[in-house]
Amino acid sequence: MNIDDSDLTLPFEDDNSNQVEEIEKLILVMEQLPSSDKSILIAKYYNYKSIKELCDDLNISESAVKMRLKRARARLFNAYQKSFNDLIAFG
Repeated sequence: MNIDDSDLTLPFEDDNSNQVEEIEKLILVMEQLPSSDKSILIAKYYNYKSIKELCDDLNISESAVKMRLKRARARLFNAYQKSFNDLIAFG
């Protein structure tokens, strides 16, 4: 599964600038993740693929898909927290 930068665009226009700003921050953090993490997170949460579909796409077991998602979410969360803390430290 490969993605390009066009996969990381916002899927909607929203007047709620805070929500859009947070999503933009999340996208910036996602761009820093390994491609395998980006791919599985985008497939699951942006393309709405089921665990079964991910199993078929990646040719791995359900438990392996769940573990990859868990690890990718953890790396995303940690990277997001780090970027937030960096902003506060340099703000």
